[in-house]
Amino acid sequence: MPDRIKGKITGQRLIPTVIVLALFIFVGVRYGFWFASNDDYVMNAILSGAYMGRADIHNVYMSPVLSLVFAALYRVIPVLPWYGLFLAGSQFAALWLCLRCIFDRCEKMWTRAVGTVCFAALFAALLFSELVFCQYTLVAAVLADSAIFLLLLEPQEESGTGRRSLVLPFVLYVLAELLRSNVGLMHLVFLGIACLYKVLWEGENRAGRAQRALMAAATACLGLGAVLHETVLVLGCIGLLGCYLIVWLAQSFRQKKNII
Repeated sequence: MPDRIKGKITGQRLIPTVIVLALFIFVGVRYGFWFASNDDYVMNAILSGAYMGRADIHNVYMSPVLSLVFAALYRVIPVLPWYGLFLAGSQFAALWLCLRCIFDRCEKMWTRAVGTVCFAALFAALLFSELVFCQYTLVAAVLADSAIFLLLLEPQEESGTGRRSLVLPFVLYVLAELLRSNVGLMHLVFLGIACLYKVLWEGENRAGRAQRALMAAATACLGLGAVLHETVLVLGCIGLLGCYLIVWLAQSFRQKKNII
């Protein structure tokens, strides 16, 4: 492997790692990590066994698949705070992946340095309190947003298969969906737009036939899912308005008949 490529790979991993580790150490030493809501406390108690006396998968908001993983980890090594580690670690891991992507996309060293530092500073400025007070809904949003970011900007391999540009966004979005399904549904439209961009703007020049077909199918599925989700939402609103109308008519009828 040429020295230039080795240096690029080393910098691609080293510089984002140093930035993320510095932020992680500063937050951990200066403030520590805490749960931001009662939901997180209850879910952690259920998963760890503090609530039921043993690690349990019957969680309220989280997917049963992810709950099963956490419950198994608590049963194997109960002394580690697996749920809290996942929430805190997911945010820093998402930041590291985005910084690595920015570093890899920029060609000159000064643009890499400016891009990574500015993105890390913006991330910390917007989400600093959430880095300290972890909340599962926001962590799911960070994972889903990072998936879309990587889908749009992650470079493809020279072979043109596009595997590298698809695997990480897929994993991040699946984690977001398993952690908080509502957040995953809300990001379907944006993920579909990102897939459509890949198909229309980059598909002709960079992607192979298999990847174009995959992205087209993903776009169609996401679009159908978004339409179905919005249809269910609209029907639910119509049903709710219908219930209110029935109650209002019933009350009006009782008032006219002087029925209490």
